[in-house]
Amino acid sequence: MRGLILGLAFLPASATAGDYLLFIADDEACVRPRVASDLHSSREVVADLDRYFSGSDPRIGNFRAAFTNARVQFCSPAERAAIGQALVSWAVRGPSRHEPHLMDFIRMFGSRQVVADLDALIASAESSLARERLQRAREAAARGVALRSG
Repeated sequence: MRGLILGLAFLPASATAGDYLLFIADDEACVRPRVASDLHSSREVVADLDRYFSGSDPRIGNFRAAFTNARVQFCSPAERAAIGQALVSWAVRGPSRHEPHLMDFIRMFGSRQVVADLDALIASAESSLARERLQRAREAAARGVALRSG
């Protein structure tokens, strides 16, 4: 029992938080009171994706927990598209400190447009290494789309 209590003391606050929904909205008209405290613009979230995949700490407190557990909601397709484009951008840049998370995020939040964008990038990739990396990202996005389509 003592080991369990000691172990829980070292968990990050975001891992022990009860509700860690991250709501992404660029239009204030779609904000609901329930999510107002966890509301961020797509620009803020893209900046935190850049920080995270560059090896820095995100500024949004529940960022890691929300993205890792697919607890992200979008106001509209526009916000989902902005996040999808940021993830594609990281797939193009190459290996990051959090490559497995990148593939997970692409699977969870990718769209048909992300798949199409990756297809175009694969066709124009100059090296086999870049093609393989983009193909892995494309497969992750396609799996996510298929799962959500039923």
